[in-house]
Amino acid sequence: MCGFIVILSNKEIPKDSAYNSLKRLARRGPDSEGTWWGEYVFMGHRRLSILDVDIRSDQPMTSKCGRYKIVYNGEIYNFKELKKSLIKKGIKFYTNSDTEVILNLFISKGKSSLLKLRGMFSFVIYDVLLKRTFIARDAYGIKPLYIGKFDDGLIISSQVKSI
Repeated sequence: MCGFIVILSNKEIPKDSAYNSLKRLARRGPDSEGTWWGEYVFMGHRRLSILDVDIRSDQPMTSKCGRYKIVYNGEIYNFKELKKSLIKKGIKFYTNSDTEVILNLFISKGKSSLLKLRGMFSFVIYDVLLKRTFIARDAYGIKPLYIGKFDDGLIISSQVKSI
């Protein structure tokens, strides 16, 4: 089980606070830790490597065009079929992870991509160009997703104690 945290703010995010929140997720993902900082955005991820243990599948994962970032927790049961259909459309993959499939499916289909996903998941995709955030979880709420509001923005996490 992986863990993630995303902080969206309208002012500078204190680095020590962001790292302390991410540190609280260490138990959820002992295999790797990744961070990405944008303008008033922090994305952090702790990974438990299961499907693709290569470091290319570490998160936050960036789309090949550089526009999108994703942090994700879960498992997509039909990711191999979705990947095959995206390859037929000319999309090239660099990992064997379901994370990259979710990201490319979202780039291709937008929010309607959720209708194609079979599994348990929660994720956040950030559009660097438009400065927009897409937050989703599976319809049954199997994978946790918590959102905390504070004066200057939001904290989104896969575990409440990081908020």
